[in-house]
Parts: sequence; C-alpha cells; structure tokens
Amino acid sequence: MAHEELPWKKARKGLPPEASSTEPILLGDMKALGFQKLDLIERENPTYDLAMSKVLKDTLATESSNRIFNREVRDWLTSLLD
Repeated sequence: MAHEELPWKKARKGLPPEASSTEPILLGDMKALGFQKLDLIERENPTYDLAMSKVLKDTLATESSNRIFNREVRDWLTSLLD
C-alpha cells in the first residue's frame, strides 16, 4: 500500500508525512482498497469489454420468471402497513 492511498491517509487523520502514528489501518478499509485494485485489474484486461458486453446481451435476452407486474410492489407495501 502506498502512502497516498485512502486507508493510509484515513488512519493518519491528516498528520504530516514525517509524523509517527500508532493508529491502526482498519481491515474494512484494506478490503475496500483490495476490491478497488481488483476492479482495475479486471477492467484493464483486454477481454473485459467483450465479456461484459456478452453478459449484458445474454441477461437482456433471457426471459425472467420473476417479473413484477403492475401494482404488485404497491400492494405488497400496503399489506405491510395494514
């Protein structure tokens, strides 16, 4: 992890670069950084655009058996309030 990345900056809470700190870097912040880096790696892959295009086309072409019809959501919400 580089010092300019968010988990480092967040843990240091604005301290100057030369100041020492014992503030821990949170696991959740490290996980978020890892997910961001993995996303960048995936998007930089030469096959990413083609693969995502195919996934979207296949998804839009698939007929769903879980369609929501007119008024179903409103009726469901109303039933919760009764």
